[in-house]
Amino acid sequence: MRVIALCCSLLLLVTGCLFGDPAAHRSVSLRLPTTAQSGDEPEVQEALRIVDAVMTSFGVSRNPNPPAPNEQHVIAIYDVWSATGQMVVAAGPTVYLHGDRLDFAFFEFPAYHSSPHVKKVCSAIADALKGHYGDQRVKIEH
Repeated sequence: MRVIALCCSLLLLVTGCLFGDPAAHRSVSLRLPTTAQSGDEPEVQEALRIVDAVMTSFGVSRNPNPPAPNEQHVIAIYDVWSATGQMVVAAGPTVYLHGDRLDFAFFEFPAYHSSPHVKKVCSAIADALKGHYGDQRVKIEH
């Protein structure tokens, strides 16, 4: 019986079922000067405009529809859109507001490490935000 349990556990571990699918995560965080209550506040909107410009240069735009109410802390999502307004691919960050911090988060499945493209986009976002807010308020996390 122990041999069967050990074999089943080993099979789950080897196939990846035990720990789930791998996911790569990378984000750019902007520290706000005060705690923001919503995505409508001027400081948040200014940061989104800066990131809009960066993402547009990569062919990605902010989803014009507000995030679903059940998506806690999500204030914006960036995607690639067709000419007819259909989402082609979720190719940009999901933007989270956590009190005094805005997080522009990228998730890639299945992957253990962020792709070179995501690393390049994160660097571009960080550079644009640092140019406006300074190095101390912006950092890349992974």
